[in-house]
Amino acid sequence: MTHGIDLLNQKEILRQYIQNIYDADIRPWVFIDPDIEQVKAAHRIGAMGITLNCHSLTELRTKEDEHSEIQKLVDAAHTASKLGLRVGAGCGITYQTVSQLLPITDIELVIFGHAVVARSLFVGLEHAAREALQSLQS
Repeated sequence: MTHGIDLLNQKEILRQYIQNIYDADIRPWVFIDPDIEQVKAAHRIGAMGITLNCHSLTELRTKEDEHSEIQKLVDAAHTASKLGLRVGAGCGITYQTVSQLLPITDIELVIFGHAVVARSLFVGLEHAAREALQSLQS
């Protein structure tokens, strides 16, 4: 399973990296698991935004698991938004799982490029991109 950066155990060094990135006039985001403490740590180190790791959505076995994972994403996104962080979601998102993220209003960016590129091998990039846009509108 893919994991986001563990900000809790690397706060001080990451805070300095974040500052260096700001000094270069770049607005830094961090890729983290949907965990409230990780979200708070992202805020404390000065990140502008977070990308929530959605890989767990690809490994769900039951509706109960699905509800639990979606709730983690909702809670993390809402906490981040309240702290003034911008919120994205990525990693493992597919045409099928993206619809589960659309109701989470605190998520402003969804990254599912790997799915689009993989699909384009079969139907072409233009068609795959159109399908991706359609999945975001459903």
